[in-house]
Amino acid sequence: MSLCIPLLSILCFMMTGVSADVVPLNLLYWRSNVPTPTQDNYVTTKAVFEVNTIDSWDYLFVRREGYVMTNPEEGTIPLFVYYDSSLNDHVLSDEEFNSTGYSKLYQAGYAYKTNTGHPEDSVAPLYLYYSATMHDHFSCATQKGIRQAEEAGYKKLKIIAYVLTSEPPSKFPRVTQDMNGTWWVTRNAKRFMTIGVNHANNGGADDGVGGRESSTCKKQYPNCGDTLSYAPALKLSPYYQSTMARYGSESAWSENTKNRLLKWNFNTVSGWSATLMEKQPELFYCHLLDIGTTWFNHSTMGDVFGEQMREQMFAIAENEVAPRANDTNLIGWQLDNEFDFGQDFLAEYLTMNVEAAGRQRAVAYLEETYKNIQNLDVAWNINATSFDNVENHLKDKTLNATRYAKDRDAFLYVFATQYFNLSSAAIRTYDTNHMILGMRFGSSNAPALLASAPYVDWIDQHMYSDLPNVGDLYQIHQFTGKPVIVGEFSFTALDSNLPNTRGARANHPYVNQTERAAAFSAYAKMLADQHYVVGYHWWQWADEPATGRWPDGEDSNYGLVHIDDDDYDVLTTEMTKTNALVQKIHANLNSTVL
Repeated sequence: MSLCIPLLSILCFMMTGVSADVVPLNLLYWRSNVPTPTQDNYVTTKAVFEVNTIDSWDYLFVRREGYVMTNPEEGTIPLFVYYDSSLNDHVLSDEEFNSTGYSKLYQAGYAYKTNTGHPEDSVAPLYLYYSATMHDHFSCATQKGIRQAEEAGYKKLKIIAYVLTSEPPSKFPRVTQDMNGTWWVTRNAKRFMTIGVNHANNGGADDGVGGRESSTCKKQYPNCGDTLSYAPALKLSPYYQSTMARYGSESAWSENTKNRLLKWNFNTVSGWSATLMEKQPELFYCHLLDIGTTWFNHSTMGDVFGEQMREQMFAIAENEVAPRANDTNLIGWQLDNEFDFGQDFLAEYLTMNVEAAGRQRAVAYLEETYKNIQNLDVAWNINATSFDNVENHLKDKTLNATRYAKDRDAFLYVFATQYFNLSSAAIRTYDTNHMILGMRFGSSNAPALLASAPYVDWIDQHMYSDLPNVGDLYQIHQFTGKPVIVGEFSFTALDSNLPNTRGARANHPYVNQTERAAAFSAYAKMLADQHYVVGYHWWQWADEPATGRWPDGEDSNYGLVHIDDDDYDVLTTEMTKTNALVQKIHANLNSTVL
């Protein structure tokens, strides 16, 4: 996927998972072979989306090389970024750096002058290397960085200062990268991969999203609660019926479910999970807000620039976010599920009511881009007389499709930026403690992914292939600078006696649970072997109704348990072993980057 799109000015309500007093040193990488090979190892406190140019996304995120302080403390010295435009070489160094052609760009932060008086492994020397061949300075503190510099023939010039090897511990979950280059979820300095199950729900009245989905289902079926478990053909939730017959109460079901998840080495429940499961003290959870739309409206969101959307997002945040703002088991907030960012929002917004805020923003985008209607007419090869009637020419046969597509993608970035900005602002009004986990992406859409980066702490990518496409996941990580989680994946099998005709794995079942278990193990181990992956969440706790769920009729064997709540013991036995193993695989990574 091409990720080179126009960057626009944005207002960030951003939380990176790092203390406000400590910021990461990000290693960003650029290379060119024209006219001769040259590269820039740029170590900076800026994020990857802050340094790329207006027309292209040239720098890739590699890793963090340590952490620096934003304010001076006793024994610290300031660090600065210097730049030589003729060489395109950035240098992170101290005040003593002095080389012809370089000018001081900005102050990056503070680091310790010596390592005296600091606990072992809490600080590391920040070295300055230089390659005359590549005309490139490289500041590094990790063993990977040092090895990379020396293997490439860089000469060590000096120790610049001593940087922190980690950010301060937090009682709330964070994502962080260790000095070996491996990403983790952490709480109170304890590192782990989040290994979760979506929709840990007993099918009762709680839809897991504050009633945002059940309220729609109830218009058709008054007894509908958890929509993902409800079977319209039966006018009930078969899983709810079986669990109430077995356990007698929802709390008893919740306790039993928690015990089984822990036994199988899961540590997290995720989107659409029942509130009772979120309150289990031994489990972490990720809460889905449905803040812009609902899962059964993948292509409908409304005017993200309008007052109605603002009121909706802030009301949801007040109801859902505020009560959980101090919960130390909450990993963070999922905004929406699999919204389709691949639509033509420029056309949609240009054809809105003339008074709609979204239409006004689309017209303003064209005015900002083209300055006058004559320039737009030439670029698009149309004959509009005003920016206010451009929508009448969107179907002209003469329309320059290539140029229009460029503007369509650029406006998608405007649309997505507004969505992530507004939803983050709503959340931050009520909660400054937790991470924002962004969109649960169903597909990779470059402008939307890049627009999300300033606002989110990880990228959640759903992937229902036989094995994860780690190439795509790594590219997402490089371009956004964020760790990645596969927030949905699953497998089905014929021996479940379910139709398996609808859903992401429709008509691709394995023969039996043994094959299904092997597929899970291979998938999870491959993810654990990627330094930029912080976890995976299986879809879902229980099988779907054989007659189909509301409203899309999915009827597949996605569950860890049958509709009668018996385990798929072949699958869960394998999961127990694999889930324990992946934590070890991830801890022992010697990840290779660049």
